Amino acid sequence: MDSAKYLIIEPDKELNFRRPFTTVTKQTLTVINAHPDSPIAFKVKTTAPKQYCVRPNAGRLLPGDRCEVQVLLQAMREDPPPSFKCRDKFLVLALRIPHDVMALDADQAAPRLQELWAHADQIKASAPDAAAELLVERKLRCAFLPAAGAADLPSTGAPPAAAQHLPPLPAAAAAQLPQTPQQHAERLSTAHSEFHDAGDSPSTPAGAARDNLVFATPMPIPPTPAAAPAAAALAALQERERELAEARDKIRSLQSACEAYKIEIERINQVRLRRAEASGHSLPGAADSPARPSPISPAGSPSAVLTTQRMRKDEGISLATLIIAILVAFLAGYYMF
Repeated sequence: MDSAKYLIIEPDKELNFRRPFTTVTKQTLTVINAHPDSPIAFKVKTTAPKQYCVRPNAGRLLPGDRCEVQVLLQAMREDPPPSFKCRDKFLVLALRIPHDVMALDADQAAPRLQELWAHADQIKASAPDAAAELLVERKLRCAFLPAAGAADLPSTGAPPAAAQHLPPLPAAAAAQLPQTPQQHAERLSTAHSEFHDAGDSPSTPAGAARDNLVFATPMPIPPTPAAAPAAAALAALQERERELAEARDKIRSLQSACEAYKIEIERINQVRLRRAEASGHSLPGAADSPARPSPISPAGSPSAVLTTQRMRKDEGISLATLIIAILVAFLAGYYMF
């Protein structure tokens, strides 16, 4: 049997995907081993591995067996324009394998299959004619079709009316376009000549934009002029709050210092008063008092009581004056800082 005929795929030329493409779109590719005697191994490659998910992307088939391969086009953020032409391609490769490799389980067969594929690639690189007897290839194009019930765009004939009256391109842009059909074909083949192994799981998150499609996207809205003054006002407010917090901390420290001074002054006055009472002498503040107690006056005599009362009165006046001075200093420090 001709080696080029034992691999059959359905469809054999084109995979059609219908809109809408904002959800996952699925097509079925059937791989058939038409060889009467030999089992085969197959694998699926694509020019756009990030856009398609193929399950399974490789396998083994006994003579006469077939495998249903699910090809999933991953969801896009938006549908491409109706005139967009898909240039994605698939490549199905197959080679005959020994019966003992077919009998192995998946884990044991994986290294043997890898060796067989690597050997086939070496032969293809060194002797393409000899590789044609060993390795079979089938290529498929991808096409984007309108949604079910919508009319298909004509593949030939005059372009749509909206496209017949386009203004001429600028000279710089026209220079970058291919000048002949041959150059155009070479440009496309360069962009899509590389086939890669198709993955069996999504390679991009659902809803992600495809890599080779460029659609019109809205430009980011620049910030309004009022945004800068608002930011400056917010920064000034934060600075004021920071200064206010620092002022409150200073006030608390001054209050704590005043309380400490007050307690210390009261303690000193009490010590002085006790010393004066113990010695029987009045404090210096009571020197002008008309009723100076005698050092030998008894503690319970009227003169001693009068002297004690006068001393306390003088001490009270001195303490009040000191507290007022402290408050004046506190207020002055608050307004200054």
